[in-house]
Formats: sequence, structure tokens, C-alpha cells
Amino acid sequence: MTHVDKYRKNIRFADYRLFCDPDAAAKPGEIDVSGGIALSGAGGTENQQRELARFCKVSGIPLVAGYPVRLEISPGTEGRCIDVKRTGCRISGSCEDELWRAVFEWCDLLRSAGRKALSPGEKRGKLWLKYRLARCPWGPTHRAPDWKDELTDNIDYYPEEFLRQLAWEGVNGLWITGTWRELADTGFEPVDPLRSRRIAKLRRTAEKCAKFGIKVWLFCIEPFNFTPDDPLPERFPGLRGAPYFHRYAFCPSGEEGQTFIRNAVRSIFSSVPELGGMLNISHGERGTTCLSSISCTSNSPVKCPRCGRLPKAQILCSALAAMRRGMDEAGAHEAGLIAWLYMASPAPCRAPWVFDIASRMPERTVLQYNFESGGKLIQLGKTRIAGDYHLSYTGPAGTFRRIARSTARAGVPLSAKLQVSASIEAETLDCVPVPGILYDKYKAMRKYGVSSVMQSWIFGSKPGLMTRAAGLLASEDFSGSRRDFLLRLAAPEWGEKSPVVVRAWEYFSRAYRNFPFCNMFQYYGPLDDAASWPLYPRMAYIPLTQVWKIDFPLSGDAIGECLENHTLEEVIALMEKCDDLWRKGMKCLEKAA
Repeated sequence: MTHVDKYRKNIRFADYRLFCDPDAAAKPGEIDVSGGIALSGAGGTENQQRELARFCKVSGIPLVAGYPVRLEISPGTEGRCIDVKRTGCRISGSCEDELWRAVFEWCDLLRSAGRKALSPGEKRGKLWLKYRLARCPWGPTHRAPDWKDELTDNIDYYPEEFLRQLAWEGVNGLWITGTWRELADTGFEPVDPLRSRRIAKLRRTAEKCAKFGIKVWLFCIEPFNFTPDDPLPERFPGLRGAPYFHRYAFCPSGEEGQTFIRNAVRSIFSSVPELGGMLNISHGERGTTCLSSISCTSNSPVKCPRCGRLPKAQILCSALAAMRRGMDEAGAHEAGLIAWLYMASPAPCRAPWVFDIASRMPERTVLQYNFESGGKLIQLGKTRIAGDYHLSYTGPAGTFRRIARSTARAGVPLSAKLQVSASIEAETLDCVPVPGILYDKYKAMRKYGVSSVMQSWIFGSKPGLMTRAAGLLASEDFSGSRRDFLLRLAAPEWGEKSPVVVRAWEYFSRAYRNFPFCNMFQYYGPLDDAASWPLYPRMAYIPLTQVWKIDFPLSGDAIGECLENHTLEEVIALMEKCDDLWRKGMKCLEKAA
């Protein structure tokens, strides 16, 4: 049995159906559908019809010549509409994505009511987040220690129950890790011997996910940097760029660099036309272009004879322009291209060239930035600054706000990178139930013009309550209160107990906001691995271990390594506040159980 089979054996996927008293009758004025519905739809709605029929079947609503329900895709209209009349119901969307949302909203109308009945009237909605990206929580990461590549094995990481849950919860994109040298035929070097196997599985996965309205995206950190002994830049010197630690960056500014990038992307999208797009870390994490030779806080010269003469932002955007051309040459005009600036530094400022990138971005390219990195927060009367991801912190950070202003001026779409289900604060948890914090984040995202979101990294990607909240927030107009939203979120699962559950969630959110706003406490602290920390009778002064390094030894006792911008007494005080409020939330949940 593989690790995936073991994981899936122990995981329960959400069972979205109507749970109600069999004797619950329609109320006066409602339309009774207990006798069944007559489901029909225009061409192109077959997948949505399938899922609505499945919901009716598991909910005990017969598919007979009963109440007419018709599905339609209506190009030229805006958003989606559920029009419930005595004579029948029309569920429509301006596109496939909107129709999926409308179908699941129709199902939730019954689930929230707790009976097989509909109230007459019209319900409208509209997505303001175009791309809503997640990943498979048990899929290989193509990273250390085993570097397992999901595209080379025979395991199906995407069971229909999983895809159905993602679709219900509003996810419309899944990213899968790949590298150009493994997937592309660039013409610069022999193709990887496993390329055809990878391409075939990528196509199969994309076709399967498409049945649930989910596009597969290729996640990359490209163009790659070179080791000193890499034969490729020896044959094509124009590819070798600025020194990068003990390596060399990729130079995108010359003819060879432009051709290599364009060929790689064209090759991949020609081979897998079903791809939804490419999500690329263009700066940060690992070295890519010559711009990687300097940090996001540095304005030092770029030591490349070609790139060094250019405005720094142009170096990165030259690579993006070649990627976009490669996609267009493959006929993938509608595919997305997201350039992710992974600038996780806790420094509150960035170099001037960072804010120049938006003005140089090629058309039909999205700029993505970390929502919380470099944010400031007052805790116990002191200003704390942290980088990376923080579900406990509403945000956005000042640098994100400045990026948002630059994209707005340039007319460039903006994507936010954050964590939805769980973050580095407690990344071993499947879900931290704080939808109130998520509401505040998404409200701020809409205010700053965000139009797409990446909802997880390789951790914190399990679907559930928080993913469902994010899916609903993707259409929220924020005209009501946070409590109004939380009650709508709770109603399909909790019914009349929703107010008590919402009170619990609010306690959890208040509690979690006390989590120490500190990178090192996330990276090295005891919250994730406390059960495996040795207890030393005397100080041993042994270093701590990063919480994400499963192949490292157990943590030691040098607790100061994880404190950074807090004292030990401050961390204890904050966690005691968190504990006290969390226990109050648990008491509320006990009443609802």
C-alpha cells in the first residue's frame, strides 16, 4: 500500500447532501420538490447536470417528470442567477465557472433550509476572484528528501471525491510541480527520457480535473539557474548570466535566452493544451533570471554584461514576455500566466525596482505577491515585523499595498499569495477554524483590487471549512457584516445551531490573532512538533530544527533560536491568551454538538 493509499484510507471527504427530517414539509409559500425534479440543460452543461443529479440522488430527491430545473451558460450576461418560479427554476451562469457556483448555491439553498423546498425569488452573484488555486495535500512535492515526481508514477492522486469537494468549495485550479528540462523539448539539448510519460500523465490529470470545472496549472521556478559544470551554458554562452551564490543565473536578455524560454513554454503548452496556465516563482525561493543575483531589498548592480545595462525590473519582465509569446505560439491564448514574487523577507521595505515591475509586465500576465510578508503588528504594546505567511494576521502588509497601487496604475491583474486552511504557525494541522480572519483578509483583498488568489503552499492545502469559506468569499460583496457571512457559512452544516457555532469561530479568531507574529517562532518553534521535542533535565544547548524538515534530527533546547522579535515571557503570555480564548470557543462547540 502506497503512502497515498494510506492517506486516502484515513481521510474523509465532505459529503455534500441534504440532511433533513424525512417528515419536514415545505412551509407556506415555498415550492415543494420532494416529489422530484425534471433536470435539463443546454449544451455544455453536462458536467454540472451530473453533479446536480448526484446531489438529488443522495439527498432523496427523485429525478422524474417533476419540478422543472434547467441549466444554461449565458455568454454576454454578468455573473450567475438562480431564478426560482412556481413554473420552474432556471440556473444560469455567464461562463462555466459561474455555472458551477450557481449549481452548488442551488444545492445549498436546500441544505440551509433543511428541507426539500425552495423559496421563490431570484438570487444573483458574481465572482471577483478569477483564479482560485490550490494543490493536492498528499501529492508529491518534487523536493527533498526523496524528490518524488507525481508525473512519473502510476498513482492517481485525484480521486473524484476529492475533486468534487474542491469544486463545491470554489477551487478552480490545481497546481502540479514540474521543470522545463523534464517537460519541454527546447531544441537546445536532448529531451528528458521520461518526458513522454510526464506529458501523458499531465494530460490525463488535466482531463479528469476538467470534469469538475478545475484547471491544472504547471508550477515552476523558471528559467532555472546553472551549476558551474552544467554543459548547457558551455554550448550556449548567452544563457549564462550573473553569479548566483556558487551558481550562475539564467540570462533572459539575449537572443539565446529569449529563444530557450519561448521554445520551452511553447513545447509544454503544445503538448498539453488542456493546461489552465503556468504559475511561476520569478524571484525568490531559488535562483532564476539574473535578477535573482540580488535580494528584494537590494539595489546593487546586476553583474551580467547584458542584463546589467537594463532597468532591473525589465530583466524579469523580459523572461515573462518570452513565456507569454511561447504560450501564444502554442495557441494557449486563454491560459493564465502568473508571475509570483516570493519576497518573504521580514524587512518592511523593498528595493525601488520591485515596484517598477508592474509597469513593465507583458499583457495578459498576472503579478502575484505575498499578502502578509513584511507586515507590521502591535503585540503587547510593541511593533512586530514578520515575513512569509501568517493566517493569524489579517494584513495586508505595507509592501503588498504598495504593489497593489502599482498594478492598479499599470492595469495589471493582481494575485494574492496566502494560506487558507492552515499556515506555518501550525502547518501540521489540516485546518485552523478561523473563518472570521479569512473574511477580514478577503475583504481587504477586494479593497486593494486583488483578482486572483493562491490559497496554499505544499502545506495547509487540505480542503474543508476554510476552503469552503474562501470559495464563498470569492463572490462576497461585503455589503453585510462578518457575522452575516459566518451564519451563511454555517447554515448548510449546522442549521439552527449556527449562531452558537459562529460564536465559537469568533472566539477561535480572537484567540489566533494572539499567535506571536514572528518568523522564527513559526519556523523553529514547538507548536508543530511539541510531542517529539526531547525533555532535557539540564540545558544541553542543542540547536532547534525547522518544522518543515522531516529529514532533520529532533529539535534541541536552544529555545532562543525561535524567539527573534519576542522575549520568552512575551511568547508565553501571548500563547496563554490564545489558549484561554480557544477554550471558550470549544465550550461553545460542545453546546452545538
